[in-house]
Amino acid sequence: MPTLTFILGMERFNEHIWEAVRTQLRTDGIDVQLLRFHDGHVEQRDPELVTAIAEADVLFITLINSRAHADWLAELVAKYHVP
Repeated sequence: MPTLTFILGMERFNEHIWEAVRTQLRTDGIDVQLLRFHDGHVEQRDPELVTAIAEADVLFITLINSRAHADWLAELVAKYHVP
């Protein structure tokens, strides 16, 4: 099952949208795993986020406003050769 990992910087308050996306994917018979993280995970350098980046089949990153956070994420993407 492919894993789609999203790091959505300032998107902490849209969980209901992502639950709707998960539900629709299941309804449509699309077998994917959605992992969602936000800027708090990046700020804390959450080990679960590092693992998710390392194992992602698809990685989508948006709304990262801190240069330090962006640099850290860029290092991880380069290290794990994420597509």
